[in-house]
Amino acid sequence: PEEKKKVLEKVPLAVRLLKGIHLGPGTGTDLHSIIKHFTTDKTELKAMENYMTDRKFSINVTVDYEQWRSSLLKTSPEFEQIHQRLNREIVIWAQKGTPIMKGQCGLDKVLELLACILILFSQEHGGKFSKKIGQIYDCWRLCLWRYLDHQNLLQKAKTELYNGALSMLDITKQIWRIEQKCI
Repeated sequence: PEEKKKVLEKVPLAVRLLKGIHLGPGTGTDLHSIIKHFTTDKTELKAMENYMTDRKFSINVTVDYEQWRSSLLKTSPEFEQIHQRLNREIVIWAQKGTPIMKGQCGLDKVLELLACILILFSQEHGGKFSKKIGQIYDCWRLCLWRYLDHQNLLQKAKTELYNGALSMLDITKQIWRIEQKCI
């Protein structure tokens, strides 16, 4: 139960990573691209497109970074600048992978999931360490490296994506702390 709690308490950090990847400053992601990225088959995508058309949503509307950020951040210009810089770091990391097509980030779904899993199974330095969680984290970290090693990318891009995935815990933690201070 204690180990499960340690893993689950990091879910908001994984969610923040995904928000940063898909909605962070500079992504310019339109609703259609977001939906397309998260749907798994053509039927599901068609159903979403029909829903949006029926409700008169434009599928080409770009989701603006400012639209989803907390308005409370505006009360502290310092926090706002740090928050934006950290989210921009996520976007820059996400765009290092495969060549970017219009409306898509450089990461694929597998790399996104592996980065989220690493966040979930990470442990605090100096905190109570679980050997079991540590072993699981090491296995997922190896999976990430093996996955990247088999991608058709330059070695430099593989290394940057790997190191970036490992740094996402600290970045999302900083974002989360800022957002909690502003609530």
